[in-house]
Amino acid sequence: MNIYTLSVTIALAINITLGLVVFFHNPKRAANRLFALLVGSMAIWNGGTIILANVDSRTTALLGAQMALTGVFLFPVFFLHFTFVFPRKILSRRGPFHHPMFFYGLPVTILLFMFLTLQINEKYIHAPNNVFYIGLHNQSTSFYIAYFAMTGIFLLYLTYGIVNLVLSLKRTSIAKERLQIRYLIFGIIFMVLAGGIIDLLSFSFKLGYPSFFLAGLYTVILSVFFSIAIIKYRLLDIEIIIKRSLLLSALSAVVLTIYILLIKHLSDWLGMTTHKQSLFVESLFVLVLVIFLMPIKSYVERAIDRFVFPRRIRSQKRMLDFTKSLTHYINLNELCTHIVNFVKETFDLEEVAFFLWDEDEERCKLCCGTNMEKELTIRRDALKRWFSRQEGTIQVENITRRISADDGADILREAGIFVLVPIGIEDELWGYLALGKRKAGTIWEMPDLQLLDTLANQASVAISRALIYEKEKEQERRMLQAEKLAALGTLSAGMAHEIRNPLHIISGSAETLMNGSLSKEEEREILKFIVDEAERLNRIVTHFLDFARPKEPELQKCHVVPLVDETLELISEKAKTANITIEKQYEEGLPSLYLDPEQLKQVLINIELNALEAMAKTQQGTLSVKVSLRENNHISISIRDTGVGIQKAIQSKIFDPFFTTKEQGTGLGLSISHRIIESMGGTISFVSSPGKGTTFFLDLPIRGGSSGKQTHSVSC
Repeated sequence: MNIYTLSVTIALAINITLGLVVFFHNPKRAANRLFALLVGSMAIWNGGTIILANVDSRTTALLGAQMALTGVFLFPVFFLHFTFVFPRKILSRRGPFHHPMFFYGLPVTILLFMFLTLQINEKYIHAPNNVFYIGLHNQSTSFYIAYFAMTGIFLLYLTYGIVNLVLSLKRTSIAKERLQIRYLIFGIIFMVLAGGIIDLLSFSFKLGYPSFFLAGLYTVILSVFFSIAIIKYRLLDIEIIIKRSLLLSALSAVVLTIYILLIKHLSDWLGMTTHKQSLFVESLFVLVLVIFLMPIKSYVERAIDRFVFPRRIRSQKRMLDFTKSLTHYINLNELCTHIVNFVKETFDLEEVAFFLWDEDEERCKLCCGTNMEKELTIRRDALKRWFSRQEGTIQVENITRRISADDGADILREAGIFVLVPIGIEDELWGYLALGKRKAGTIWEMPDLQLLDTLANQASVAISRALIYEKEKEQERRMLQAEKLAALGTLSAGMAHEIRNPLHIISGSAETLMNGSLSKEEEREILKFIVDEAERLNRIVTHFLDFARPKEPELQKCHVVPLVDETLELISEKAKTANITIEKQYEEGLPSLYLDPEQLKQVLINIELNALEAMAKTQQGTLSVKVSLRENNHISISIRDTGVGIQKAIQSKIFDPFFTTKEQGTGLGLSISHRIIESMGGTISFVSSPGKGTTFFLDLPIRGGSSGKQTHSVSC
């Protein structure tokens, strides 16, 4: 076999394979059958050219010429018929001129006539420069008339087919079909231009065998484009095909220019110098050139993107900014609103809505939207079936042609929905975006749907994070509610216990008085019990109200040290009586801060008195008070005693309401202190070692708390 026919042989094998693959993909579909015939005609042409390149007799040359003519002239017939059934059938059978047999009858008749008048001149059989045109030399006038008539039909049918595709492109609004049609138009125009240029150059310059490297390969390009358009659903964007073609063409032009201006001359010079031409050396030069040109590939690609496809670059940048912005939202409603606004602005929509699955009502409910407030009652199983069938974003027009009204398609049409975008991960569907009409009436294209798919993936991740946050927040709310109920129970039990004891004493004392058998002295003593217990009840109720309805702090700009000194002065006499030493350690130059001085003194006195009581059991001790500035912009007050300390078993309870170890205590002192310090934006904590003592820490922010009334005109 002639080595120059290798590329055509490869094209023959590829065309036959693609034809069989597409045919058996769906043999019952008319488009698949016609594609097999279309590719078959190109395979026949490939076979004819291979025979002509390897011809050794007049009979073989005649067969090759007949095959080549059959493939070339039947191709536009099958192509025209194909355009009437793909992507949708548009062929009408009204009238004889619209019947498909009319399109086949005339070309086949002329082709048979050409076969009858075709003659082969043996002197052209072995002429390599005429390998394409063996059957076109020294023919009769009737053959040439038929040949040019067939050429006219060839051009007419191709033009008619392209017009059909353009009309189909205008009729359909389904993005998939529009991209399929673009594939066909781009493929057929590329093949016709490439084939025409190659044949024209071969005929004009008698290129002969060398042109076989290109001959036939353009038929493979057409076959690939058509097979992708028929079989593959998620088509590669036609802009990417064009971009890669431009990139390849630009780099090829650079390589060819350098080859002609430099490498060819260099190779000829080496050949004259060494008296020996080397194809290997020339190929090596070309390889080195290609390697050196690889770094400029990315620059050329970016230039093509910037000047040819600026819209794609802008879309990619917007999507990148949108993806980054999703990290700023954790609240579900705010996130959904942000997604809706981005989609509305990006695609220039009149209506858009976000529907999320509601577990309680078991349906997708409207979460947020613009100009779309109607609920869409669509079953979840129907939504899952649609999205799984289309593998992503779907156009309503595409599904309403295939599904029954029971599935909810009529609801989508009535609501003016054009596109549905699934929101979810893997098989879990959380909701969907419903997109209405675009303001400018723009038709949805595949790049738009692919951008929506990317958006859906990013939005689904963000929605997943927000849903997890919502669930955790709901669990936290329920736990907090349970804790509140438990605290209320504990509070009620403590309150009842504290009130019951004085009431028993008062009740018993009253019964004793009612007996009337007591002396005046005994009556006064019992009345004193009643008064004391009544005061105790009043104190309990007052502390409880302070705890239950805390007074809002009146924040004033104060220095802490004078307040601490004042409280220590108030307890100094009691400390001296109990043989307790007070030690002070104040850092100099402390800044003032905003706080309620009376409430802070209440907290300090409560803690200091507790410390004195803890040390009274040891009959001596030291109360150390330290005021200092901390690194976290806080002022710290530490109150340390050398008393008996707090047992580890009860350390976690000392801030609980009504928890006390004192016989006469209410158990509200430290609870109220804790609330007061927090109301001023501070914290209260402690460390205690049983038998060694306890230290309380009050940390107060220099800039004051987050609540309370600030009175800037008052200083203390």
